[in-house]
Amino acid sequence: MATHGDTAAVAAGAVALVVAGTFVAPYEIGVAPGWNTAKWVLPADKLATQFIVNFSQPPPVNTSLDWSVLDAA
Repeated sequence: MATHGDTAAVAAGAVALVVAGTFVAPYEIGVAPGWNTAKWVLPADKLATQFIVNFSQPPPVNTSLDWSVLDAA
């Protein structure tokens, strides 16, 4: 199992964030947004080259999201 992650800037008002990379299925995702919001990733949005994080509340200006992936690699 391999774990990797990063911090991604999120545009103010965004309702989702696409995180590009190389991910080996099956993989698990952890996300920590820098604002108060519910977040989720739909199973169909977990691909080998990206995943999409959806937000219930759009972010304010100048915020980010920390993400990590635990995959089979």
